[in-house]
Amino acid sequence: MIDVDGSKSIDKEETLKFWSKNFPKLNSNELFESVDKDNNGSIEESEWVEFWANVYKSGHTKDEIIVEVIII
Repeated sequence: MIDVDGSKSIDKEETLKFWSKNFPKLNSNELFESVDKDNNGSIEESEWVEFWANVYKSGHTKDEIIVEVIII
């Protein structure tokens, strides 16, 4: 789970901790570049939902998405 404080938003500190040794800076930067549409340094729940809706529209199945979202 990335949103460890339950704020319904994700900040870079949380993503860096989540990925720890698995390319945390690269993963965090790419995540925010793709999802943080208002560039405020926080991914709000609405941005997160919109991102996954776009993933679904691009052809991925609900089951594929659920696996990814549950891991986070």
